Amino acid sequence: MSVHPAVRQARNVVGLYGDPTVTWSIALGVELQEPLTCAAVAERAAHLWPLWSHLGPLPQVERARPDDWTACRARLLDTPYGDCDPLVRIALSSDGHQLLVAVHHGAVDGLGMVGLVGALTGVELTSSARGIAAASEPRGFWRRSLERVAEAVFRPPARLGPTRRVSQHHGDWVEVLVLPQLSGGTTRLVAAVTRAGTAWRGRTRRRTVISLALSTRPGAPRPSPDRATAYGRIVVPDGRDDEVAARLRALVPEPAFPRRRPGSRPTGDEAAELPPGCHGPGLQHRPALRRRTRRCATVAGAVRARRSGDRGRHRG
Repeated sequence: MSVHPAVRQARNVVGLYGDPTVTWSIALGVELQEPLTCAAVAERAAHLWPLWSHLGPLPQVERARPDDWTACRARLLDTPYGDCDPLVRIALSSDGHQLLVAVHHGAVDGLGMVGLVGALTGVELTSSARGIAAASEPRGFWRRSLERVAEAVFRPPARLGPTRRVSQHHGDWVEVLVLPQLSGGTTRLVAAVTRAGTAWRGRTRRRTVISLALSTRPGAPRPSPDRATAYGRIVVPDGRDDEVAARLRALVPEPAFPRRRPGSRPTGDEAAELPPGCHGPGLQHRPALRRRTRRCATVAGAVRARRSGDRGRHRG
């Protein structure tokens, strides 16, 4: 059986940027004030999928009982994506108040998943991420890759190792933490990660290198359900906010992914036929953005949501 073109494309992305043997699944869960039905989610998906061919085959909406929700989440995240499998997995709780969407990271990035969940729920999810211009990414991918190999051999950065041996585990380690809603932006997050890494491993002579995914959707509050990500790296000697802020201002992204593939966009007639709730995130009339990604870590937070004129927050 041949590999689905969308699956091959997603694997090519993570094959050049990271370990192709892991699942590469990211997920976003939302709690909804108004319950959804599987039929409503499936209808929105059926209208959305023809507009974005990189999402792969149309998925089924899985219904999960409350006592099976934890196992369902682990299954959506851990199960490898087969040659002809959907690149998006959707689960809805039996009461309709919880929706979980897992996506292959080679097809959709974090902000793209916000747009995807918004389209599937009919809830307006927006982002205040300012991002960077796609044109700011330099060229020279292969030359920079060779430099990175030399760096790894002769001047490797500090690493985070396990504190103890663990038994063989198949799949990803999934931990669920309920945290208070915080604000502070990228600077405070990078500074906190740096301090946490130092506390974990202790002081070392090696450099602390922080990897960041940088959105190339500047000024786009409603993200498209695709990949529009650049990759950046900064060296942070310690976790002071002012130092991190200065290095972020001077950050130059890593060279762009060398292979360009055309994306797809909705035509006027296609967008006009969408049901209510599918207009908005990711369905605007514009050429598809260049799509690149590198996964380092996924941090879940809160996103702004609006439905039928009511404002609120949906945790993800």
